[in-house]
Amino acid sequence: MRPLSTLSILVALFFALSMTANIHAVQRVYDNEDFHVDVDSANDLHVTYFSDTKMRLASHFNGPFGAFTASPADTDSVAWICNWTEPFYPHPDTSADSSDTMLYFCDWVHVGVEFEQQVKNYLKKKAIYWTFNGGKVGTDLAGPGFKVTPPVSGSGDPWTYYIINSTSEPLTVSRLQFRISSSVEPLNGMIYPVPGFGELHNNFTLNPNDSVPFVFPDPYEKKGSARYFLMAQGLVMQGVDSTGHFVQQHEHIIEWGLPALTNWGLIILLALLILSAVIVIRNRRKGVARA
Repeated sequence: MRPLSTLSILVALFFALSMTANIHAVQRVYDNEDFHVDVDSANDLHVTYFSDTKMRLASHFNGPFGAFTASPADTDSVAWICNWTEPFYPHPDTSADSSDTMLYFCDWVHVGVEFEQQVKNYLKKKAIYWTFNGGKVGTDLAGPGFKVTPPVSGSGDPWTYYIINSTSEPLTVSRLQFRISSSVEPLNGMIYPVPGFGELHNNFTLNPNDSVPFVFPDPYEKKGSARYFLMAQGLVMQGVDSTGHFVQQHEHIIEWGLPALTNWGLIILLALLILSAVIVIRNRRKGVARA
């Protein structure tokens, strides 16, 4: 094969790889929750977060809890079991023994997690429950997850946000609002209600494994390559009772114009350049030998 035709194939392959680079690569996903302690006593909170690609736990917010653990021990996993323990309240229930560390009826707790997410645009939750001294208390809690479909580069397509119920209990979402921003909201600042949100969406019910989409226009259409954060917040109810609030945030990199190479793209480019150099040198040596 002649050097020119070989190089042409390699260059074409490189551009094909560059065009398949992750145009709107997801970087970070945030989920903050306010949970109402609707049982007589509890001192630990357990939540399982999952996606269909591996995630890395980046940070967490403990609220009133004194300790946090997460498993598995591996740095990357499709599911994370997060446990908040050792609660501390400056004003405990005076009717109880002062040595107790229980949470008491009508208390609220606020916790949060931040994950690095490799590919997919969603985060779901299941197995949300309280324990007291290691034993489960009450039934599973309801907490919405979400999936985001950002616009394709330069298309002007709308954003779509799916609220998902992956838990075993039906839930009603009220006061749902959205915000797209070019700045991140810190994890410990994602306490309901965050200001600057738009239209309210009220009172829709999600049964287990159901989802509801919300579509809205892209306010940053063709404004240049940048990192954007889509946020949602709302109130969770079961029946007529308010059981919690949520504030969710999802990071996106939108590229307009020519796509940027990922780290893998740069590695492949280097390999192609080395391979093309080897082919050229071998063909030149063959030409010299024939002469």
